[in-house]
Amino acid sequence: MKRRRPEFTCLALATAVALLSARPYADGFNDGSRLATVESLGERGTFCIDDSLFVRPSFHPGRSNPYNPRIEGVRVVGTLDKVRIDGRFYSDKPPVPALLSGGCYRLWLDCGGAPARDAIGGFCYWWTVLASGVPFAIAVFAMCRTARDLGFPPLWQLLFAASFAGCTLALVYTRHLNGHIQLLATAAVVCWQLVRLAVDPSQTRLILMGASAGLGFTLDLAIGPILFGLVLLAVVGTTRSIRSVGLFSASALPFSALHFALNYGLGSTFVPLGSVMEYLDYPDSAFGPHNATGNWKHGSITAFAGYAFALLFGERGFLAFHPTLWLALPAAVWLWLKADRFRRIVLAIAISWPLLSWALYSATSNNHSGSCCSIRWFVPLLAPGYLTLGLLLKEHPRFRTDFLWLSAVGGAVTSKSFEGGPWEHISADEFVPTLAVGLAGWLAIRIADRARRPMRNIQSTS
Repeated sequence: MKRRRPEFTCLALATAVALLSARPYADGFNDGSRLATVESLGERGTFCIDDSLFVRPSFHPGRSNPYNPRIEGVRVVGTLDKVRIDGRFYSDKPPVPALLSGGCYRLWLDCGGAPARDAIGGFCYWWTVLASGVPFAIAVFAMCRTARDLGFPPLWQLLFAASFAGCTLALVYTRHLNGHIQLLATAAVVCWQLVRLAVDPSQTRLILMGASAGLGFTLDLAIGPILFGLVLLAVVGTTRSIRSVGLFSASALPFSALHFALNYGLGSTFVPLGSVMEYLDYPDSAFGPHNATGNWKHGSITAFAGYAFALLFGERGFLAFHPTLWLALPAAVWLWLKADRFRRIVLAIAISWPLLSWALYSATSNNHSGSCCSIRWFVPLLAPGYLTLGLLLKEHPRFRTDFLWLSAVGGAVTSKSFEGGPWEHISADEFVPTLAVGLAGWLAIRIADRARRPMRNIQSTS
């Protein structure tokens, strides 16, 4: 009998969801900035976005406006996620993913495809599908494979992947082009490969991990390098092989080298372009020393602590939007105390990456990641969070009821956030009753499980 492969079912369903979710317009500064670079690279062969429809939509009479018809402001001013270098404007987003997308767009044009100016709705839609929807499908596939490699039965592989796909903000971030869902995909692939690294440090696995971590490095210059460093340490600690470390590093090097070459070529600097105050100093700039992410932003330790708390539990707090991750918090501590050496290496990444990322953004930002649904910077951290949950459910199946209940609560939160998309501000205050019911239900599940355990112990000794 042919073996069932739930991961391909997940891949097909996730792709279908991505096709249905994507919108045929840009929704804000963030995706407008990315689309402007894709358009400019494909049509004019330059990173300069001065002539893009997404930068000056009102300067192109007779052409369709590329922005959401319900948001008048951005339809007039265009994207403000840009830097000015030597009198010309460039996107402040990482250059490597833009170069990859721009190259694909150039190929489309060479094959006779319509340019963006003649089919702006199709351009926005298909680039959202390709650059956000496809990464979403890859992330779901990787999470299903993670569950399979942990030893879950087929039904639970599907349930685990469905929770990840439909009960978190990953689904919301399929609606418009963004880099956070791309980093989530690379992180999910890394987590999948980590599960079997100790028993099968094959060449293919090391290359896939290196390429994923290297690409992740270029997607977010704050938390991407942290992921790369942690995975490198995991390869060192697990394989203890110079050859394995070299193979991993060689697979990652092309991405990081390309990033620094492009970044320096554009701005004569190795730091992110958006963190150079000189490049943000122009009339009508939306960013400056008061709100640009990249350096210490707090007047006191108390202010820092309050902001750090708000990033997780405030009105837009990441954990407030992800009830399923409530279970991951105690699970991480419990698993760490009982884990063997290899499990501790895996858990070290699953725990350290979110903690270090949270600390870094808490210290170097003050704008709650701008106008977006929850904290967009933390969307990639869903991958290590679900890896921790997978380890818990494998070793302690009695928590599966907790997982399903909290996933259902997360699904209710996600459904409320989905319509607005990733760039619409929504406060956790709007679903406090849902979270309260979820917390009460989880407490009831724990109490009931605790009450049943003495009875099971009596039965097992009789």
